[in-house]
Amino acid sequence: MALGTGMPCKVVARLVLFAVSSGLLFGVDLGSIGGGLEGMTQELGLTPFEEEAIVAGCKGGAIFGCLFGGAWMAAYGRKRTMVLALGPFILGPGLLGLSRNFPEALLGRLIVGFGVGATSVASPCYLSEMSSASIRGALVACYEVAIAFGFLLASLMSFLLQRGHDERATTGPSLWRYEVGLVPVLATVPLIVILFALPESPRWLLGQTHCDAKVLERSLRSMKTLEIEGAKERVLDIKAWRRSGSDASNALARSASWSETSVDLIAVWDDRHVAAGLPLMPTLLADEEQGTPKPSTPKRSKEDRPSVRRILRGIFVDVFQVALGAPEVPAGARRGLALAVGAAVLNQACASSSVLEYAQRMLKDVGIVSLATQNGMATAVAGSKFVGVLAGLSIINRVGRKPLLGVGGALCALGLALVSVGSAYRQSELLLVGMSCFILVFVATWGIGYWVVVTEVTAAGGPRYGAAMQAAATAMLFVSGWLTSFTFVSVTKVGPWALMGYAVVAVLMAVFAFGPLPETRGLSLEECAALLAGGKTISSELSDEDSDISSSERRSSDDE
Repeated sequence: MALGTGMPCKVVARLVLFAVSSGLLFGVDLGSIGGGLEGMTQELGLTPFEEEAIVAGCKGGAIFGCLFGGAWMAAYGRKRTMVLALGPFILGPGLLGLSRNFPEALLGRLIVGFGVGATSVASPCYLSEMSSASIRGALVACYEVAIAFGFLLASLMSFLLQRGHDERATTGPSLWRYEVGLVPVLATVPLIVILFALPESPRWLLGQTHCDAKVLERSLRSMKTLEIEGAKERVLDIKAWRRSGSDASNALARSASWSETSVDLIAVWDDRHVAAGLPLMPTLLADEEQGTPKPSTPKRSKEDRPSVRRILRGIFVDVFQVALGAPEVPAGARRGLALAVGAAVLNQACASSSVLEYAQRMLKDVGIVSLATQNGMATAVAGSKFVGVLAGLSIINRVGRKPLLGVGGALCALGLALVSVGSAYRQSELLLVGMSCFILVFVATWGIGYWVVVTEVTAAGGPRYGAAMQAAATAMLFVSGWLTSFTFVSVTKVGPWALMGYAVVAVLMAVFAFGPLPETRGLSLEECAALLAGGKTISSELSDEDSDISSSERRSSDDE
């Protein structure tokens, strides 16, 4: 077992590699546009409006990607959604790198965004469902580390390619085609490799059983791959039963200890297996019922089978029901949706992505004209993102969600104020310091904390509404990011002091964290749902018991 995780080392290693490879791909695709924008603008003759449209196009495509990603997750599973998302990650950069005009470049960017949106829903959900509560935050932090490293890698590649281009004094600005096309395509390779080594989420499979013996067995084998306690024993018992020629007495003897498990997932699997009529050991039921006919496994009709269209429609219906507080919606789901959407809007409205995407342009506006220098300084900003994630990784499980996001919002406001002052007085050094400090603090707090918090607060929706709530929140994340990226250049043209508006948003981030956001650190997803519903968690119950004991001890002491 990996120290303090309750999970085998090799399973934790696989999950870390998945987090790193998926985040790397995300970061490279987001970061590649910054270095290639200047060359693209020159060669394709883009207007400022078209520049904004292409930069924001990734977020625009991600709006639809996260919605379809939520539908794919529900219909096909978390892992298969990641596999499907690889298509846009290859097709989009390819089209962008080969584009000859604005419409082709915009289409390529929209396709890239579709993949970004789908993975941004599927990857954190997969990590959360596959990991224990003790390492959930650290795994999501690894995902953010990889995004930051991908962004840094894209910026570094742009700097090195531009420097080599300048030294060779080659003609033509077509270097951008490698930056936005080839580099992102190569970044898909690690994710393709690691997906072969991981199973589907057993939590999702358990939700799809519907008395289906094949899905029950697949979910059990998935848990066995993850080395969840009790899964291997059940797989071996089923194999032994089959080898023994369906001898019910033999199977009954081997499965006598099944009910003694303390593992939640295994307990759920046992319950589903019994509710389905023990389809993997049907003669057990016949033996216990003294010769009653072997139960048949009901099969789902074609109308009941999931389809993306039906699920996508269901997402909108589910979100609408949660927003209205329909009677069938779990208690706390409406509150969880409001918190998730609020965090999503604030996460991007502070220009957290735009500062990175337009770093070269902002440096150009204060007098840095050399492309190589712009890329070098932008690489420093991307490096601060990487350092911020490392800092966040060290504190995510040590600091509560409220102080993490609250203090982070306040410090982000200070960093954005420096950005505004540096732009106003055309001080490139102050601008660079401001951008770096803002990005470092944002990523260490909100960058990591957002994905953790959204996963935790949407757990209040339960198996049915939780995925729809996550899809809605992530869609709002990209809507907010799209609007911010699409208007960022226009805001800077109003004047450098207009950037103070983003500092005001950062102040609202602090208010949100210290105000309505609940504290969920150290809680399981089930406990998070209970907290949002207004109930007590195991931790609070234990605290109450300790308080009762202390009160009793004090009363006894007073009596004496």
